[in-house]
Amino acid sequence: ANATLLWHFWPPGLPGGALAAAACFCMAGFGRMYLWAHHLLDVLSGGLLGLLLALAALRLGLGVRAGHVAAVFAVFLASLLFMERRTKIF
Repeated sequence: ANATLLWHFWPPGLPGGALAAAACFCMAGFGRMYLWAHHLLDVLSGGLLGLLLALAALRLGLGVRAGHVAAVFAVFLASLLFMERRTKIF
């Protein structure tokens, strides 16, 4: 999804938007496979799902505001803290 948005909002006069988006997509997928977290099909299907959701959001005209980003980040931090407490060994 981030690669799609990067490509969509890349400045028109600056070359390399598609290349930067493809590199971002490939590095994110490789990172997940390198850490033995997912298999190839998992990474490809997750990347395709993110791509389709980002394209659908752009087509529907769903904008992003600072409040949305702050809310998503707050939920991420809360879930990160919850999982850290849950998975402590010592």
